[in-house]
Amino acid sequence: MYKGRPAKYTKNNARVRVALEEFAKGNRPVREICELYGISRVTLYRVAEKEGIQRGNHS
Repeated sequence: MYKGRPAKYTKNNARVRVALEEFAKGNRPVREICELYGISRVTLYRVAEKEGIQRGNHS
């Protein structure tokens, strides 16, 4: 049983998908990724956790 409003940003959204790729690479700060793709940090972290995507190791 589903409750609540459907998610606006999911992995199917093009901006979120590209932001998740950047997030996984770990080359840019999360703040910068979110500003570039127009999504919030909370949204990025929420979708990444749901999809099992981990932040890349910074070398």
